Amino acid sequence: GYVGVGNAKSRFGKGVILILVVGRDGVVKRALKMRGRTVFARFEEAKALVGLEVEELRDEGREGLEDPATMVAARRAVEQVDRIKAEKEVGAGVV
Repeated sequence: GYVGVGNAKSRFGKGVILILVVGRDGVVKRALKMRGRTVFARFEEAKALVGLEVEELRDEGREGLEDPATMVAARRAVEQVDRIKAEKEVGAGVV
């Protein structure tokens, strides 16, 4: 599988860091979210994202699963997964 990390900074509100674990089948296996950036912030499961296909998270019009900042972080994490996947395929000789 693949791991992607995305973030969404906020000027006044709390920022979000999201870690996505995506299987080879393109389905989110685990999602951890941290809101806020203090010593008290802890990662929590983002259960609404588990089981979704990566394509669903890529859709910018998709809302309602999580707050907007989490969805921005999810799209950034998916972009990272895509880059890692592409690098792995090029390294293996698959184009």
